[in-house]
Amino acid sequence: MSEPIKNRYEFVVLFDVENGNPNGDPDAGNMPRVDPETGYGLVTDVCLKRKIRNYVETVKEGESGYRIYIKDGVPLNTSDKEACAYLEVDPDKLKEAKKKDDQLDGKIRDFMCSNFYDIRTFGAVMTTFVKGALNCGQVRGPVQLGFARSVDPVLPQEITITRIAITTEADAEKKGTEMGRKYIVPYGLYRVEGYVSANLARKTTGFSEEDLELLWTAILNMFENDHSAARGKMAVRELIVFKHDTELGCAPAHKLFELVKAERKDSIITPRSYDDYAVTVDEAHLPDGVTCTRKGIYSEEDFLQLSGLQHFRFCRRQWALIHIENQWAENYRTTDGAILHENAHDGAFTESRGDLLITRDMRVFSRTLGVSGACDVLEFRRGEIGISLKEREGLWQPYPVEYKRGKPKAGTEDALQLCGQAMCLEEMLCCEIPQGALYYGEPHRRTEVELTPELRQEVYALLAERRR
Repeated sequence: MSEPIKNRYEFVVLFDVENGNPNGDPDAGNMPRVDPETGYGLVTDVCLKRKIRNYVETVKEGESGYRIYIKDGVPLNTSDKEACAYLEVDPDKLKEAKKKDDQLDGKIRDFMCSNFYDIRTFGAVMTTFVKGALNCGQVRGPVQLGFARSVDPVLPQEITITRIAITTEADAEKKGTEMGRKYIVPYGLYRVEGYVSANLARKTTGFSEEDLELLWTAILNMFENDHSAARGKMAVRELIVFKHDTELGCAPAHKLFELVKAERKDSIITPRSYDDYAVTVDEAHLPDGVTCTRKGIYSEEDFLQLSGLQHFRFCRRQWALIHIENQWAENYRTTDGAILHENAHDGAFTESRGDLLITRDMRVFSRTLGVSGACDVLEFRRGEIGISLKEREGLWQPYPVEYKRGKPKAGTEDALQLCGQAMCLEEMLCCEIPQGALYYGEPHRRTEVELTPELRQEVYALLAERRR
């Protein structure tokens, strides 16, 4: 496993519901949860964690290290017994085993954390080990969520429905339809705040940078594979992340949360869409040692060009001339670069060389980043990890290659464009891409690039600045 995270984080998630029940209360006939004193809607942390777990389980499908501990239909002690079997311990004799091995607590905890993503993230209460008097039974996770609360009061509505399918033959003789009801919130924008502790990650679960990136992706997409008629149209609108320079943090969490405002626009009396709100982050008053990144789900008309990352990082004025004013005089250098890319952008080209599959001009996009573009060359390398490809055996690891004229540069502008392509591919293919390469025309060779968390963070930061 990778090293634990080294920075503290706080985050704010904004999501909305339209004509649906975001979180029913079983004690109130499954009506949407509402604060009775204020009328503000509520969604529990348990509900949101369930969506995150479901997303991870869907995209990882039992991949080693990413299994889910809290899941429907699987008793907890079934998973607990796996740790006992691994350590060759009788689950019914844990107290005796503890007397023989005083390190048993830590061994069991480490096994469970390394195998189950949700324990590594949220922690867990593992009943088998609690009953066995082991102090590893209650693991406090580094990621914690509060209750979500609506920005404005909501007014749940009871909708009467009819069904033509009658339950029993006796009832069918008396009536042709049956009546029922469902509850909806016509529209509500909800806000939830969360915390990520680097200290707990280091001391307890080993929650890593890769785990963190998966968490952000899961949050942004937690409703995308969980749609239902009962929940209506639910979507995560924005994820705002505050990153501290240190493990213990540089400012109180509540001070950072107060910088995020979601307010109804002046002309709106009854909000019925996300556009009826203005969301602002007072970045001018960020405490020293804290940075802010805004991540969201974008529509295609709002997509930025991936190539703009390189231009924007190199020179803001150059980026504006190319992407806003459409003014960029061609010279021999740009022409040379265009010819180089013409050779790479042969979309009809596919080449297979044993355990290597080469494709060109692969179109990529990311709704969470809000960008689109193309990979000059995308290689798939067969190995022990990767994705499945139609009509091809085994697993194939994607490896993007970006073509550039000239020679390697001192800055990171080219690597940022490559990293953006990889992040798009990760979202599209549901995989991890740790490396890629830059091919330069003058030396006629590749330069391998490690797609580090720092490089990915810079991609997020540049995209956020471009949108401002």
